[in-house]
Amino acid sequence: MSGIEIAGILLGALPLIISGLEHWRDVARVGGFWWRVRKEHTACLREVQYHAIIYRRNLKELLLPIADDSPEVTALISDPGGKGWSNKILQDRLEKRLLDSYNLYVEIIGEMNAAAEELREELRLDQKTIQDKLTHHISNNSGERLARNHEQIRRQYWRLQNRDWTTKPFA
Repeated sequence: MSGIEIAGILLGALPLIISGLEHWRDVARVGGFWWRVRKEHTACLREVQYHAIIYRRNLKELLLPIADDSPEVTALISDPGGKGWSNKILQDRLEKRLLDSYNLYVEIIGEMNAAAEELREELRLDQKTIQDKLTHHISNNSGERLARNHEQIRRQYWRLQNRDWTTKPFA
């Protein structure tokens, strides 16, 4: 899978994580343990929302100079993981734009995608999981894993946000 495809998949994963966190909040309220996790949950939700915005802006900034036009970028951003993300021409342009930092960029996006996948798994809300959380309330271990995954995503976004990919790829 190309770097641009991974970027599109990650773009689609972030709203799912936000939705999962919102549903998890509802489960915690029904289960009667919301008061124990409220602060961590709210902080995690806000961080994911913030970084989803930053990531979307970062992608727009990266794609605008290499896409044919602004509507193409808007179409890509509004259809994460869609057909446009597998465009070979766009992939080649991205590689030319990022030069030596392309591999590092793809690696960081891959790490972010892995952290997002772990967080999605942690927030899985199938019926069995919901019932387990309601009967066992919530283990401190789950809260710790949630916080750890949140911290991984925050660090990866910081790395992307604070790097000038065109002039200082390894600064």
